[in-house]
Amino acid sequence: MTAAHDLAPVGWFSFEDRCVAAQPGRWRRELRPVLRAFAGRKRADDVLLAASELVSNGVEHAGGVMALRVTGAAGAVTVEVEDAVPTMGERHEPRDERGRGLAITSAVSDAWGWHSTASGKVVWARFEGRRPTATGVLGPGRKAG
Repeated sequence: MTAAHDLAPVGWFSFEDRCVAAQPGRWRRELRPVLRAFAGRKRADDVLLAASELVSNGVEHAGGVMALRVTGAAGAVTVEVEDAVPTMGERHEPRDERGRGLAITSAVSDAWGWHSTASGKVVWARFEGRRPTATGVLGPGRKAG
């Protein structure tokens, strides 16, 4: 197995999994080294966390996920989770053990949203390049750490 630090930087990539529910850990294992080479370790962890939350939401609230797509180009990463329900469910107050998926996605991504499709909807999250480290310059409204 190749360690992430042994990989050459990735200029672009595209990943699609239409068997997300059958092998839930497979896509994480396959994506982690590519994301780390493309966006760095911290940003890769953010992307994987948001993808996991969006997939979990699709499974719980839409009865399953039809596809997970993750693409990287021009320094940005986009996660798309497609399900068969054409609308977003009503948001409820989070409970101790659940209900924070979209809040987590919002916190770690630069933008997120959704749109209807002919067969349901796509919920997406966008990650614009590498985030600065705690010692780096932070933009307005951003916190270190």
